Amino acid sequence: MNPFVFNAASNLDSELLMKMFIPDHNYSRFIESKRNVFFWGERGCGKTMTLLYNKMLLINKAEQNIKDGKCISYIPVYISCITPLVFKREYLLLENNFKAAVVSEHYLSLSIALSLVDSLLELPYLASAIDNDSLSSDISYIFDCELPIGDNAFVRLKRFITKKFIQTQKEINRSDSDSFYDDTFTFTSIIIPLIDILKELNCFSDTHFIFMMDDAHDLNTHQRSALNSWIAYRDNSAFSFKVSAAKTPDFSLATTSGGAILPGHDYIAIDIEKPFQNNESAYGQLARKIISKRLELIGVSQSPEDFFPINKNMESDLEQARIRAKEIAIEKYGIDDKKSISDYVYKYSRAIYFRERSPKSNKPPYSGFETIVNISSGVIRNLLEPCFVMYEDMISKNINDKEISEISTSVQTDVIFRLSESFWKRLRDGINNEIDNCSTLDGQHVENLFNGLAELFRNRLLDENSSEPRAIAFTISAKSDDIMSKLRPILNIARRAQLLYVRTGNAKDNGADEDYFIPNKMLWPSRGLDPVGQHARVSIQARYLLDAALNKTPIPYKGITMPTSLQLGLFDE
Repeated sequence: MNPFVFNAASNLDSELLMKMFIPDHNYSRFIESKRNVFFWGERGCGKTMTLLYNKMLLINKAEQNIKDGKCISYIPVYISCITPLVFKREYLLLENNFKAAVVSEHYLSLSIALSLVDSLLELPYLASAIDNDSLSSDISYIFDCELPIGDNAFVRLKRFITKKFIQTQKEINRSDSDSFYDDTFTFTSIIIPLIDILKELNCFSDTHFIFMMDDAHDLNTHQRSALNSWIAYRDNSAFSFKVSAAKTPDFSLATTSGGAILPGHDYIAIDIEKPFQNNESAYGQLARKIISKRLELIGVSQSPEDFFPINKNMESDLEQARIRAKEIAIEKYGIDDKKSISDYVYKYSRAIYFRERSPKSNKPPYSGFETIVNISSGVIRNLLEPCFVMYEDMISKNINDKEISEISTSVQTDVIFRLSESFWKRLRDGINNEIDNCSTLDGQHVENLFNGLAELFRNRLLDENSSEPRAIAFTISAKSDDIMSKLRPILNIARRAQLLYVRTGNAKDNGADEDYFIPNKMLWPSRGLDPVGQHARVSIQARYLLDAALNKTPIPYKGITMPTSLQLGLFDE
């Protein structure tokens, strides 16, 4: 098999997922806590895999407790927020906003109830450890319903919930029907009663139910506010929510009552992404562990660096550039100033390599594990995708069916260029075709912005006087409300398309936190830039970014003429 499969974790075989996962005890500790927790992170950074891995661990523990005759400590309930049952849009057909909210919460509550029952059915010893007839009788009485015939109370309950979904669908499709709204469920009318019924059983008397809401950013507005209201529920002794959500700019923390849940007070916020500056950073080490474990699955003993070797000519040329940079630094600072020499070599050695190649028609032979890790932009899925394609290409070229012991540098370079060009093709074709609420003009503005950024970073890379020539991230300065109201939607579209990532770091001036923006580094090989970059950020005024997006005006850099199409205000610099 291809060990670098990067399908959604929910599509992976459970046994394979357990083998692939890199355990992180900090995340496990938070999942097994009784606090509400938000796991924030870009799409593809491992949120779903973290939830599913810990769900399987907790299910195994629960099953063992049943065998030992002990009370179950935790019941993990995994709820995907992009399944057909949750991802309903019928509420859009309703003119009455209250009824739309009722329908939305009804679907979500039923989905959670169904997932709860499915989790219980994953415990095969449970049915023999309880009185099924008594439990069925209690459920029938509490919900004033007649459960279908069967021996397993949880199977009967699942059929009842499934029938409610079907009835809901039929009723809501009748435009003349109002009777449906008298028979809807909420979290407090179906989930809490179910928990109360279960806690009357000995094996659940001290159980904490963990509701893992995955991809909560895909819930509709009404469902998000309902979820936030449940999170604001102060008693977490019986249940808690573990919510994974992408870093979308429009994710609201408002409740149905008009308030908002607060970090530290109503929930704990965890940034699941690892900071990445170099190979020794947290993300660099995580990436190495992930690739090493994937190689172990197919019996490959090589290190990631040996399996993804760097092009020998590039390696030699980079070393020569490092030597030249050191010679320049010694001449500039003197041989005794070790720190200045080290800083200069770090900043300029790779820049020297790329500058010397710039007049040539061919681009650098991008390859090597370090390059692949950097191109991923700190997102695991971006790390695995090029590895997956490279492995597939090697299989296609493996005529003699020999064991694949490394990915040739030529295959690495070819795949990186193909994927890089595919990103620019997305921009040229218009990302309005793949992003909701994005017009053709919006898509053109996004393309213009990235063309402007690419040209800016190239100018900096080739400028011998640039203090940070390999910087490929930026911050936004001089942010007036008027300009940002026009620029922010463009940036948000780029973020939703995963062409732009937002991180938080210390500002240079006063040390306060500030947002900085990292374009997806897979864009840069096609433009001959250095995707490795450096731990530095370029400050760009908002008006220049907006003018680049709207009018294709070059983002000013030293000798470039300053744009004049945006009229400055009286107090603008």
